[in-house]
Amino acid sequence: MSSKHMKHVLTWLRLSHQSVAILLAAMIGIFSAFGAGLIRIGVPWARENFIQSTSSFMKTELILFLFPLFGALATYIFRKMIDKELRDGQGIAEVMVSVQEGRGRIPSKDLFINTMGSMISLIAGLPVGSVGPTIFLTAGLGSLFSTFTHVSPMKARTYLSCGAAAGISALFNAPIGGMIFALEMILGEYRSGYFSLIIVSSFSASLTSRWLFGNVPVFTVPPYTMYSMWEILFYALLGILGAFLGLFHSHVFHNFQKYWRFTHLPQKLILFVSALFVSFFGLLTPLIYGGGFPAIEKALMGQLSLTLMLSLLFLQLIGNSMVLSAGFFGGIFAPILFTGAMLGGSFGMMMQLFFPTIVSQPGAYALVGMGAALAATGRAPMTAIVLLFEMTNDYRMILPLMITTVISFSLRDVFDEYSIFTMKLRHHSKYKWVAVRKYH
Repeated sequence: MSSKHMKHVLTWLRLSHQSVAILLAAMIGIFSAFGAGLIRIGVPWARENFIQSTSSFMKTELILFLFPLFGALATYIFRKMIDKELRDGQGIAEVMVSVQEGRGRIPSKDLFINTMGSMISLIAGLPVGSVGPTIFLTAGLGSLFSTFTHVSPMKARTYLSCGAAAGISALFNAPIGGMIFALEMILGEYRSGYFSLIIVSSFSASLTSRWLFGNVPVFTVPPYTMYSMWEILFYALLGILGAFLGLFHSHVFHNFQKYWRFTHLPQKLILFVSALFVSFFGLLTPLIYGGGFPAIEKALMGQLSLTLMLSLLFLQLIGNSMVLSAGFFGGIFAPILFTGAMLGGSFGMMMQLFFPTIVSQPGAYALVGMGAALAATGRAPMTAIVLLFEMTNDYRMILPLMITTVISFSLRDVFDEYSIFTMKLRHHSKYKWVAVRKYH
């Protein structure tokens, strides 16, 4: 539809441009909720059905071991079919580039490639996140609406951000967290002109998601409380550990990227080797497979041992960095939450061993650890505080969340100004200006 035809339609319907913008924002939120549901429900359904259909002639343990290898083969064939070398930054970083370049557009081909490639990785059980692909998909839907309505680049940036906010809102049942995420991480600035449309999109996505899947968040979080104000000191210490976890995670990811380039190995061999490592990791603990949401929930419930949480922390961090830098599709957002939950849960359990009269709920430290990791690794303190607060709906945890995330973010900022998303872009001369831009 051309701009001229759109003007005639608006005149006939007697709708102002602002009314149309609000209507489009609501539609982006609704469609984004369905898109988020496709990944949230479709991937586990496809994986479980594939396992059940093959378990009649193959042991489940063997199926789980071979799944990542099948994923490597499928990804290699998919890359050959599309004949496209995707640059580093596909996912949340790519959405940042689309916004900051001023065009606010995600090509529909990239949208299809990233969504299908990420679903292959997730179904194969590779340690990649589903949040990043979901955000890319929902932001891409916002971009499609911009293309269809022929809006200005400024409005296109807004609609793309509306889609990103809707993705977080629908996935985590957190409309305020989705709004903050879009403003803090995607747009990188707070302007009153963006608020109304992003709020409408985030609200409509959350409402649609609740209608589709019920008022159920991604994680089941028990009620937490602080039994002693002395725990504030422990949470502050967790913030310091979270800052160093963020630095470590970012540099491990970057070093794997450099390592694969240094080896000059064929793409198919790099995919196979990284998938084989994941298969062996899975022999140690099946909780490493996939985005890790079941393991996070167990940590929040206090159902994992100290040794297992420490093992999962390093296996997920290494596995996610290895497979994404090798060329698999997928996200980093969920693995950041995963490593933070394991760090916080193991730290809380150790504090409980030494101070049983002060620390009674190690799961609370797993929750706050997620905020610390997101603040440090993703450099998104406001998103971390609001998103995790909405997940608990408990004001008693807001003080530990605030203190831990602020300390984690501030200390990380002393050592490195890049997030793990922008770090992937700083070595590309074309996109370096996006990486060094102060988002927070």
